[in-house]
Amino acid sequence: MLIVYKSELLAWMQHGSHSVFLMLLITICFTFFPILPYSVVIGIMAFMYGTLPGALLCWTGAWISSLLMYAYTRIFYSDQANKWLSTNERIVSFHAKVKKNPFVSILLARLIPVLPQSVVSIYAGAACIPFPVYAFASAIGKIPGMLIYAFIGKHLLSLF
Repeated sequence: MLIVYKSELLAWMQHGSHSVFLMLLITICFTFFPILPYSVVIGIMAFMYGTLPGALLCWTGAWISSLLMYAYTRIFYSDQANKWLSTNERIVSFHAKVKKNPFVSILLARLIPVLPQSVVSIYAGAACIPFPVYAFASAIGKIPGMLIYAFIGKHLLSLF
């Protein structure tokens, strides 16, 4: 899809009007409903706004989306998830280790680039990780990835 509309997308990115609020909503939606790799979204925002502003925009959107996913899971699925978390000995052991130091656990999970970020949010909500701990660890853990993908996206898309 991106390849088919490459020239239109590039023209819009270079010359279109870009409401920051609309772009923030787009980043939230693309994080909450991952239909496109988020690294592509970060690269596009960095191309449109610059490396640091694009990374900040995507970081904000991804963080808000992760808080929404956490809240959604915690409100609607924590009872079922707690039952599931207690069904397997390995899961119980993993869960006990996470509960001992939830901040470091969430922070490290956010730093692992191949771990789906929605899984981290869903697990934290289901496991009833304290919200302030989750929010702060997620905020910090998302920074390196956003900066790296924004830098790569800004410079890679500049070649086109």
